[in-house]
Amino acid sequence: MLFLALACGDLTPGERVLGEEVEAVTLVVETGQGRVVALSGANLISTDEPAMGQWASGALTPLALGPARRVGMSESGPWAWLDDDTVISIPDGEVLAQLQQPTAVDRCPSGEIVATYGAGEAIACSAYGVLWTECEASQCSVLGPDLLDTVSPGGAVAWFGELQCWGSPMLEREEAPGWVRCSDGLEIAGMAGDHLGLSINMGRAAGRFNRHIVPPRLRIVSLVGDETWIIDSAAENSRVGLGGDAEHFAVGVPEFRRGQSGGRIYVVEGS
Repeated sequence: MLFLALACGDLTPGERVLGEEVEAVTLVVETGQGRVVALSGANLISTDEPAMGQWASGALTPLALGPARRVGMSESGPWAWLDDDTVISIPDGEVLAQLQQPTAVDRCPSGEIVATYGAGEAIACSAYGVLWTECEASQCSVLGPDLLDTVSPGGAVAWFGELQCWGSPMLEREEAPGWVRCSDGLEIAGMAGDHLGLSINMGRAAGRFNRHIVPPRLRIVSLVGDETWIIDSAAENSRVGLGGDAEHFAVGVPEFRRGQSGGRIYVVEGS
């Protein structure tokens, strides 16, 4: 009887499946698409191969720019960091910078391109300044207006308004929970195997698809509320792309594993 009671209960209290329990516009895309997403109003950009369009249309138009590592939207316009380390504006392809083997890139509201060059490092630029990590061996310093914290390599950094947030996914340990902290004192730990802090954007953070919890899932945690979104079908250990603005939020799942294969990009309104 105890087993039956547990089976009928809520195994994941406070968690809701994205695209099902959380209403979203769903774009079915090629495998790999959605690895990185950026969203501003009606416009959405995604990579593996750069693609762009209005998310409500249900489809994105490929851009013949070559493979890209990252795409973004800042006040100075949409941009892409290509595999050849060129940073360009999109969709016109104007060269903004030619870098020498960076490990992370961002575009500031002023249009300036900023980058880091050490393994496992990250960078984010906003109207409030630059936030980045400097890594040496298995330890990284989080730097902004001040020295903020010490984290593991591979974590994301992000601005959320004036708030600075950073992650420590602890990738060296298979079942590490990972965590995210913010400059207002907030700290959120993941579950065993989550590696929380791999992605952070606009008040949400994620790790990777976690086979160590039951049911297996990828958790997208809110940094400003109690609701956690989940992806319940994806490749083992895969991560998601996060992007958003004040009114919408996009989640890219580059390796979706249910029904029709490929990738998915979900856009939630009023998130």
